[in-house]
Amino acid sequence: MHVVRAYLRHRPVGWPAHGALVGDTVPGMSLRVTAALTAVLVAASVGVAVAEEPAAPASATAIRAYHDSGEWAKDFATQFKLASKDLDKALTVKKGKKKPKGTPTLILDIDDTSLSSYDCAAKKDFIPGSNGICAVTENLPAIKGALDLAKKAVKKKVKLVFITARPENETIRAFTEKNLKVAGYTMKHALTMKPSGIAAETSAAYKTAARKALIKGGARIVLNVGDQQSDLSGGAAQYAVKLPNPMYVNK
Repeated sequence: MHVVRAYLRHRPVGWPAHGALVGDTVPGMSLRVTAALTAVLVAASVGVAVAEEPAAPASATAIRAYHDSGEWAKDFATQFKLASKDLDKALTVKKGKKKPKGTPTLILDIDDTSLSSYDCAAKKDFIPGSNGICAVTENLPAIKGALDLAKKAVKKKVKLVFITARPENETIRAFTEKNLKVAGYTMKHALTMKPSGIAAETSAAYKTAARKALIKGGARIVLNVGDQQSDLSGGAAQYAVKLPNPMYVNK
């Protein structure tokens, strides 16, 4: 069973949302409604104002409002809590069952999953492409939930693999590795970057192929976490968790 923890936007029942809806499916995975939706509906029923994640790519004003309200941080915390629980479930071997074959592996996207481009992009007023510029020119800070999840996984002897759409070349690889280390990702890990020969290929296709290659090499991907739907589509993971990101869309 492949389960995706899709982030459901803060909208009333019956909304036409830009994100995952109740009943939506992702190829190779089934959609599980998260506890976050219940909390939002309860809040709405008693008239509590809730800041909503704007549709990506949102305006600079909408992005700042979502961030400054504190809701973005809360939504991150909710999803990383689910990710942590899913990791535990994936590693639990029920009594009488054999331990699954393969090396338990955690997949993390980098930009705005493991490292935050928010502060850098804000200085550029979130103009299109600003996040990509930040990714290869600035030492971005860690996103705490991702760093905590990585530390927990490695402690449980889970292999950590970063799969990013950052282009593969010697300079950017060295810069990325240095940024990860400075941000706190000092544990042993593997880094997969997008080969220049498939530059025109979508991130979704490239990342799906990268996960399948890992599985073919003996990995058992227990959890995949990303801020874009393209990080998760295509399955090839036991559990998947979608993080909120109103800044941009990477297909």
